[in-house]
Amino acid sequence: MIRTIFIKRIAVFLFTSLICFKLTHVINRRILLNRLPDVFQNNELADIQAVQDSTNRYYIYSYYQRSDYSSVIAPGHNDVTLSTHCSVSKLFMLLNLAQRWRGEISVAVFAPGSHGDIFADVLSTMRQCHPIIREYVSVHLIYPRDHPPDKLSRSSSTKLNSCRDIENYLNTLVSDVNYSLSTDVYPVNLVRNIAKSAVLTRYIYMIDIDMLPSFNLRQIFMNDFIEDFINKHGVQLLNHSVFVTPAFEAENDSVNPKSKSELIDSYWDRGKVRPFYTKVCTKCQSATEYGKWRILGWRDREGLSIGYTVKWIDAWEPFYIAINDQLPYYNEKFIQYGFNRVSQVCELHVAGYNFYILDNAFILHKGFKEIGDFHSNKDIEHDFNRNIYEDFKSRLKLKYPHSNKTCS
Repeated sequence: MIRTIFIKRIAVFLFTSLICFKLTHVINRRILLNRLPDVFQNNELADIQAVQDSTNRYYIYSYYQRSDYSSVIAPGHNDVTLSTHCSVSKLFMLLNLAQRWRGEISVAVFAPGSHGDIFADVLSTMRQCHPIIREYVSVHLIYPRDHPPDKLSRSSSTKLNSCRDIENYLNTLVSDVNYSLSTDVYPVNLVRNIAKSAVLTRYIYMIDIDMLPSFNLRQIFMNDFIEDFINKHGVQLLNHSVFVTPAFEAENDSVNPKSKSELIDSYWDRGKVRPFYTKVCTKCQSATEYGKWRILGWRDREGLSIGYTVKWIDAWEPFYIAINDQLPYYNEKFIQYGFNRVSQVCELHVAGYNFYILDNAFILHKGFKEIGDFHSNKDIEHDFNRNIYEDFKSRLKLKYPHSNKTCS
């Protein structure tokens, strides 16, 4: 008798809890819909659905705009997607990137609050003005749950007077960029992962949006290099290999080398180009061994080859091409500045990846990086992320228990 009464009470409790949960869910959803009427109920966006990240702090629209190219290729297509990310202020850089890459680009854009309206207007205008953006650039939108865009639309509000106004328009309306956003932290590794997760091709090239690959890198990599590598070394080695493009920084926008020999003779020798992060973080690129790369014999030939292999060094953050579905994702605990790319390369090392330095390929950042160029909170953020990095390294031992490699 007592057991029966107890079971009935439990059943009543569970039923009541379920009703309360459903009512709470409905009420919260209604509140959210009332709060974000334009974002979630806009008919123009009915074909895509926002999802939350693992922390429930951000909403994500994957394929906010899909490229024509991505609509006709199947997952695993034998090509390289350039994967990148940015805040709204850097959207104008997509044009140069698309013209240089001439292949699929997956870009994740962080657009909180009023930046959402600017994002929609600029993206729509770029797609109208530049067919290459429509053809190759797939765009994904991320914004904070507590700071949603005011409005989202795929059509332009015609605030731009011409196709040439885009950069000036952005500079006028959006003064803060990436790590120096005035109202929101920049979830750098979340946006990297969103761009990565949308890659359909077999290979990925993850770079920052303010960098340009060397001419014809995608075509040469796919047409000649990778097939030759597989024939010589096999797919198993390929699965755990990354192909590093040495990174440089240029004095100004006029520096535009067409080849490795031009990079060296016309710019590096004259002080107009130097290894990336020379002044701000030498060890961040030192593992690339620029001196060795400079004297390799392929500098006057076309095509790619493996110049040499290198060992991982702490704080190294190279830009590389690799098989996408084999790569670990970036750890999303890292926000703002510091250790966000370093941590992923550290994991590659522990996981047993090989690091190959490509000869006759490079990537170029426009503008010299100087110590005083960084945002004011850079050192604070760096110290904060350093603590996260120490914890991250210790957890890798659990993730890869059979590895004899560490990042210590």
